[in-house]
Amino acid sequence: LEAIIGLGIRRILSSGAQPNVPAGIPQLAALVSQASGRASLMPGGGVTEKNIGEIVSATGVSEIHLSARHRVRGGMRWLNPNCSMGSFSGEDEYSWRETSQQLVASAKQALTEAIRARNS
Repeated sequence: LEAIIGLGIRRILSSGAQPNVPAGIPQLAALVSQASGRASLMPGGGVTEKNIGEIVSATGVSEIHLSARHRVRGGMRWLNPNCSMGSFSGEDEYSWRETSQQLVASAKQALTEAIRARNS
């Protein structure tokens, strides 16, 4: 962390060196404390509108990174579930994931409420 701050980097995206942010909360809290305002820790990886409050409360962060994605189904009407476009096409090649305006709005509200609760 000190080397990164020494390079002039002021925002660090991190999961707390764990597979996801909820598992990395203890490390993120320690990094926020160590950074002491010299850099912003931005948790990312496994962050949802449902766990933002806990993350903010437990770590002291003020920023969050999330995809807020949901599955969107394609417009194809005739699908053959036994025939895929290739061995790497995934479990559902007729849909994709994209950012949801509703999930982003919910996440923003959860973040705002968590920061307001922490500051009061």
